[in-house]
Order: sequence, then structure tokens, then C-alpha cells
Amino acid sequence: MATLHADPQRRWIDWHGLGVFAFSDLSREVSVWPVDQVNPDLVHEVFRRAVLPAILQACGRQALHASAVILDGSLLVFCGRSGSGKSTLAYALGRQGLTQAADDVIVIDAVRPHVVGRPLPFSPRLRVPSREHFAFNAGDASVIDAGASAPVAAFFLLSQEPSSIAPSVERLDAAPAFSRLLAHGYCFDPSDPSETRQLTDDYMAMVAIVPVFETAYRPGLGELPALMNAVLRAARRASGARSPGAPGPALAEP
Repeated sequence: MATLHADPQRRWIDWHGLGVFAFSDLSREVSVWPVDQVNPDLVHEVFRRAVLPAILQACGRQALHASAVILDGSLLVFCGRSGSGKSTLAYALGRQGLTQAADDVIVIDAVRPHVVGRPLPFSPRLRVPSREHFAFNAGDASVIDAGASAPVAAFFLLSQEPSSIAPSVERLDAAPAFSRLLAHGYCFDPSDPSETRQLTDDYMAMVAIVPVFETAYRPGLGELPALMNAVLRAARRASGARSPGAPGPALAEP
């Protein structure tokens, strides 16, 4: 879908069928040459969701393909393969009073001494079953600016397991946490030794500081209340907060 190039002055992302983006490490400006008759809204959408995270990673920050919510001033970050439910989970928690901070991308501003994530402006995107479940309409897809950077409290790696009876949230040791979390990271140029070294160092630091939870649940929108409660219980336990069996009142069916 995209071809990457670099020279001593600039880096280039040639997004097939969309346009060419160019930037340098020393400038905050990104130039774009869109293909003829391409929809400008599509250019902005792809830039926000895919090009900007790659640029930020190339310029020294890390970026994760993830959704996120804010709980007690900290970020809960949800990673998973396409279709794993990360957008649906974040949107559902937002409907229950938390602040949704990301739908597709979260940028890591700092990894030491604390892991700090920066939400980027986003618009919620849900698959058809989830849209119907939440009565999602065009107004719900407007661009949201979730605000300033915040510390990351936990990473959750989502997977759907048809055999699951109840959601399972298990903290991973550092080695599997590193490899599993890294799989969801952006990397502009994996052939660049200095870039891959920085990537490795940052992710090792991240999993040493922030708990990473393997989170499996049975597919189906009816499983959302149990999944949300399990995730929030794990987050509160990890932060040392008191958790009387459930984080506050039990969440209702969204």
C-alpha cells in the first residue's frame, strides 16, 4: 500500500493511489502531493491514521496501532489484530463515562521515567454490527481531540477466543509482553540499525514499567459488559487502587 524512501535531507511515503508525503526530522512540516482527483477527506484520514504515526516514529517517538480510554487521569491502551474489538471496547467504555482517547493510534511521547501517551485527534470507526448495536450515526463519527498527554497505566492485548467462558485478563512476563506489544508498533524503516535499536530499547523500557495484559474473551457484543468490568478490575489492581470486586458500580449493558 505504501513505499518508503529516504535521502540525507528528507523522507518520503508514497501511498499508492493517494499521494506522496515528504518530511524531514528537523521540521514540523509535511508536504503532500495528492494524485489527481483524489478525495481530500481521504487524504486527511489516511494521514491522520497511518502516515502521521509513521512520521512521528521516524522522528524519535513510538506509535502503537491501538485504541485507548482515560481512567483516573491515565491511559488504558488496547491493542489487537483487526477485528479483535479494540475500537468497540474503547467506544463502549466511552459510553459508560470514560473518555475515549484513541480509536486507531496512540503515540508514546516518553518512556522514561514514566511511559506517557499522547492521544491524536481521531474519529470513532466501528464495524457494522457494532454500529447497529450502539445506534451509531454520522454525527458520532466527528473528529475528537482527546486532549493532552497522559501516563499509560496498562496495555491490554485483545484476542477473541470462542471457547472462553468468561473474559480472561492475565499479566504477561516481560519477554512475551515485549514481543507481543512490539507487533503492534509502527516502524518507518526496519532496515535502519539505529532506528530498530531505539525501537527495541523503548519497548523493553515500556514493558518493564507498564503492565501488559493478555486479554481473551468470547466473541459477541453481549460479552462487552463482562469484558469491560474485567479490564477495569485489572487496571485498578495494577495501579494499586482498591477494587471491591468491580470498579465502582457494575457496568450496564451498553
